Amino acid sequence: MTSEVLLMNLEAVVLGADSAVTISDGEAYRVSQSGVEKIFVIDDSGPIAAMIYGGGDFGGLPWKTVFGQFKLQHKPDIGSVKAYAKAMIAGLSDISGLGLTPHANAEQQSFSAYIRGFLLDYAAGMVKLGWEFARPVNADIATRALSALREDILFEAVDPITATDHSGKTRDPLPRRRIEAGQALTDYIYAHIGTTLSEEMGRIFEGAQYPESLVRDVLKLAAESLLLEWLPEHTYGYTTGLVIAGFGAADALPAMVSMEFIGAFGGTLKYRILRSDSPSAASEPVIVETYAQDDLTRAFLTGAMPEYEHHALHATEDILLAVIKEIGGSIGQSNRKLSDELVKTLRPIAQMAPHAGLHVARMERWHRVSSKLGPLLDSANAGILADYAQKFMELPVIEHELMRESSVARPISILSMERGRYQTYRDGAKT
Repeated sequence: MTSEVLLMNLEAVVLGADSAVTISDGEAYRVSQSGVEKIFVIDDSGPIAAMIYGGGDFGGLPWKTVFGQFKLQHKPDIGSVKAYAKAMIAGLSDISGLGLTPHANAEQQSFSAYIRGFLLDYAAGMVKLGWEFARPVNADIATRALSALREDILFEAVDPITATDHSGKTRDPLPRRRIEAGQALTDYIYAHIGTTLSEEMGRIFEGAQYPESLVRDVLKLAAESLLLEWLPEHTYGYTTGLVIAGFGAADALPAMVSMEFIGAFGGTLKYRILRSDSPSAASEPVIVETYAQDDLTRAFLTGAMPEYEHHALHATEDILLAVIKEIGGSIGQSNRKLSDELVKTLRPIAQMAPHAGLHVARMERWHRVSSKLGPLLDSANAGILADYAQKFMELPVIEHELMRESSVARPISILSMERGRYQTYRDGAKT
């Protein structure tokens, strides 16, 4: 894995990255490689730059080669940062259009990794409902898990804390955006999804008996997911992140677009947009984004590392649910109906309360940090902003040095941009 940061105010944009990437063969082999360049200027006049995180290559090709060809084939007056992002998606969808030839197995490896992640998400949902790996799959559990996965695929995730409006009603979930796909993707899905799904199901379910009547539904949902801006959670390092940021000729303010993707197949890049934004003097004059192995950076900003939050949430929820179950059991000895109603009412509270508490704690920490750091970043020029980015990057680098882990490594590269000019740094020194 890797670690990166983006800092942006109304007059400057800074990208920062360590020098490690993940090299993968699309199957089980993954290794961290250090000393890799990850920030590339793709428009000198803007300037506009691209920063990658995660994967160290695209279809077996070094990113320096890919971005170099993209820069050669695109005029610097292409327009906005969003237009550059759209052009990049098109270029990566069919890399032969950039005059490049990917690894012979790249397309199938990307497709297999996607289907594998889709099925691992499905399997994780069944485990939550009581299924054990390598055991026969219960039809009811399989159906319920598939329904939950369908909701996750078709609709944007809903925050249980912020999903209600002023009246207390839960807002309707937003449908996920469809990706731009042509007939080539349809043909590829038709030709490969059956075989690939069968192979990956055999691998993941380890020969466990699965309800034959549901296989068609699984295949249909997998095919539908391929046409949406959705990626599985369980991709285990097969995704690559891309940030495009800077000053587009058509943009009044600096802008950024971030996305993740798992590769290209059928002439289509399988991606999801994470954020597309610009700073706003009225509401958000400073944008701070961290990526990949950013646990310590996120802890600084929100008060706790994600792994700590995960265990605290689940432990608290389990304790509350156990107490509710015990209370329900005691009441049930004399009034079963009242017991069932009480458990039904309190169960959602036990699941929501830990999230609400964590949300408040995060907001308190974020308010403290932003009230002190925000004005400093807001007023910073590109050089000062670069110094802050260097400090942000030191957090994950030092953590990995202390733990003797190579997945985040020096040197730290920084690119600072103002309209019409840019400056590069390596480990704090201008280059």
